[in-house]
Amino acid sequence: MRKKVMAVILSTVLLVAFAAFPVLNAANETTVSLYTGGTKFTADEGNVEWLDDPNQVGVKFTVPAAGMTGFVVKEVPTFGEANTRKQTLQLYRWDTDYTTTIAGTKLHEETKTIPNDGADMTYTFSSKMEAGEYLVVLTNTSDTPGSCVYRMKDGTPAAGVSFYYGKELLDNKGYAVEYITTATNPSSGDASLMVSFAAAALVAVTLLLSAKRRGSLVK
Repeated sequence: MRKKVMAVILSTVLLVAFAAFPVLNAANETTVSLYTGGTKFTADEGNVEWLDDPNQVGVKFTVPAAGMTGFVVKEVPTFGEANTRKQTLQLYRWDTDYTTTIAGTKLHEETKTIPNDGADMTYTFSSKMEAGEYLVVLTNTSDTPGSCVYRMKDGTPAAGVSFYYGKELLDNKGYAVEYITTATNPSSGDASLMVSFAAAALVAVTLLLSAKRRGSLVK
């Protein structure tokens, strides 16, 4: 009987541990901006501007150890052509220079229809990209030429290098884009759960050892 009760208690502790493990290690997604100079992207608010006929732009940037799972183009304009204009994203691993890079292997390519004016266009990669340097190329693939991404009017890129038709822009203005990364560090709520679980496990083990010494597990 003693072994049976001990097994039940230990099984309960292990069950709680396995149930808590996915929560404690859940990845929290966050975005990293590749621009500075404001967070309002409508042209009438004066934070952004368009290049002439910007049908293709690029951004080179560095991804940290946490990796990258996606990319966001902020508040894409449609100029009254919602559900008609299309945007294509191509992702490359950076190699030497722009020309060499786009001649290499595409890690991700996806075309989306812009659903409404000012929509955030989110691209989710099929697998996490490891740390390193990358190039994202954004192209307006609609029949109608026009902007496929805003450029900040003021400020400098928080990280990365901006390109326009393959040419590096030297005025240090960034496009309104972000990449998505993950972090496995527990949040404050997860930390509280860890403490609670550890305390519960400690109490269970203490009671088990105490009962064993007193022989109270035997009828």
